[in-house]
Parts: sequence; C-alpha cells; structure tokens
Amino acid sequence: MDWRLKALAFQIFDNVPLGDLMHYLSQRYITKRLPRKIQPVFETSSVFRQHISVFKEYADSLEKAFYFEFGAGYDLFSNMLMYCYGIERQISIDIKPLAKATLVNLVINDLSQETLPEVVRFPKAIVRSETFLEDLKKFYGIEYRGNADATCMELPDGAVDLIATTSTLEHIPHQTLKNIMQECYRLCHKNSVISMQIDY
Repeated sequence: MDWRLKALAFQIFDNVPLGDLMHYLSQRYITKRLPRKIQPVFETSSVFRQHISVFKEYADSLEKAFYFEFGAGYDLFSNMLMYCYGIERQISIDIKPLAKATLVNLVINDLSQETLPEVVRFPKAIVRSETFLEDLKKFYGIEYRGNADATCMELPDGAVDLIATTSTLEHIPHQTLKNIMQECYRLCHKNSVISMQIDY
C-alpha cells in the first residue's frame, strides 16, 4: 500500500468514533494482516530475534531481567517470543487496548509447534478473554496495559533492564517521541539495554 494512503487511513481511524474497531476490522478483513501469518516462525520472528541477540550480547541475564515494551500490538508476538527465550517479567503497553486473546492464542499455538534457535521453553497455556490480563501475568509474566502513556510510566527510576520496540517509533509525533525517550532514560540503570527497530 502507498504510504500516503496508509497515513491517511491512520489519521481517519484516529479521529472518528469507533476508529479502533474500524482499524481492527480493516486489518482483519480488507488487508488481511490479522491474524498475523506466523508460519514459518523462524522467518516471521527474525526482527524480534534481533532484539534477543542484542540483549544476549549486552545484558547480564535474560532470566532475571525486567523487560519493557511499548507498541505491543494485537497479538503480543514479541512478548511471547521474549517468554520463549527465558524472560520472566515483562510490562507491555499500548496507547490503546489493542491486544486480543484470540490472536494471542494463535501465536501461542504456532510458537508451540516450531523450535527456534536457543529457546528455553514454549508457551502452552491458552489465555481466556474473560481473564485475559490475569492469565497473561500468571502464565507468562506479562503485565499488559492498554490506554497506557509511555511518557509517564508508574515505575521507579532505574527499574527496567531491557527495553524494545518494533515498528512503532515511526508512528509517534516528534515531541511525544522525545518525551518517551526521556522516560526510557529515567527507567534505565547503567547496565540497561535498549533495542529499537524502525520500519522505514
């Protein structure tokens, strides 16, 4: 799709009633980008595994790390991968509550069927719509927050070990992006690692 048409569509979705629902339905039934085509997982996960490579090179430990991601999306694919690679504690946010249990469960199913290099475990437990947030935290250590503000996280200074975001920064206005970067700096300690992928 021409990027100008895509930008116009996003602008419309952001400014009309039920824009979030319209955006979801357009991705589900018009562009067919949802649910995400995950198979083969090795190829689909490549950009997210680059975050893992950076973390493994520069961080002390994935298992003990507290991971923060903004721009989580509909299916929490990145968060489920982080779980597979051993991260126990995550906080994942979006400006709107986009994540859906049905899409997360599709990711869980696909990840449980294909072995990726150096994974330490596979997701097995299905999350239920009625207890979505509780199940994410209980089974996968993921605290998901929709309607969250990445410029003002309710976390102490230096609380986060790892930060990642994928194909998100390019959607954020310049001043807001500056404020988010300042907040990321506040959340980091001297050994924290940040990995950000931008979709040009």
